[in-house]
Amino acid sequence: MHLTEDQRKKLVDRESRDFTPTERRDNEFAIRNRLKEFLEFLPDAILIIEKLPKEQLRKNKKLVDVINDKTVQGLFDLTEKLLDLLDYMPIQGSSRKPYVTKILSEREGDVIVRTANDLDFARNGQVNNHVARLADYYQADAHVWMNQWLVHEGKKIIDAENELKNREPPK
Repeated sequence: MHLTEDQRKKLVDRESRDFTPTERRDNEFAIRNRLKEFLEFLPDAILIIEKLPKEQLRKNKKLVDVINDKTVQGLFDLTEKLLDLLDYMPIQGSSRKPYVTKILSEREGDVIVRTANDLDFARNGQVNNHVARLADYYQADAHVWMNQWLVHEGKKIIDAENELKNREPPK
């Protein structure tokens, strides 16, 4: 399911004159198909994770290198890229004049500004519900987390100071 090194190079350097327009076109066709296959597999991946025993998935030698925090972060990043690609935009303004905005290009100053429509409201509801579910289940109480983090960081400072005190002075 990975891109080949050649596909990756042609994608990263897609504006390079080292590739003919035909090579670029063929490469982009192939990688779009890879993306399509990956995205079409998502419902099956969810089903596998739901149905197979957790220990079987956590301890499988082929999966242990990919079922990890890095993959979770990658899926978060992928979600953000898909939301951007599909122009999910937060609703702003007031209940009388709701609108959406999106910066398309900071360098060029391209911005979408328009009245929010039914799709925007549905998408905002979907995103807000998902964020709320994540927050309810996975987000630590901010006060508890911050206090624990401060204690942890304070201990690191004290340990570093003690280490410096216990070192022999340079000769």
